[in-house]
Amino acid sequence: QLACPLDLGCHSVRATIHRVSMAEIISNLVKNASKEASKRGKNFFDVATNFDSFGVKEGLKLTRTNWNIPECYWTVTRVVPTPDGKHGKVWGTLTFGGKSDGQVHPIRGVLKKQWELYGKSSQ
Repeated sequence: QLACPLDLGCHSVRATIHRVSMAEIISNLVKNASKEASKRGKNFFDVATNFDSFGVKEGLKLTRTNWNIPECYWTVTRVVPTPDGKHGKVWGTLTFGGKSDGQVHPIRGVLKKQWELYGKSSQ
């Protein structure tokens, strides 16, 4: 036990210094970092990795959290991921305001932390 360095003229306050292992410190840092990352949102690959073939077979529909227009989403048609599955190129058809031209376009901004499943909170 060490004496408290703040001597306010009262009685001596004693503080117990707990020994914390480096593993516990790192574990807490990782937990806090992952909590902060989840608050920021998910990128396309964070959402799509939960589906077979990144959702291509299911016709996965994703939208951006900052799109406030009803019935706006991408239907995924092709994904070419990097070997780690965290990056890559994505193509799909855009439905904007309920209308789609049916053409396949590259999807931009797939690494932005603004992606979610269509219908989760946007309908």
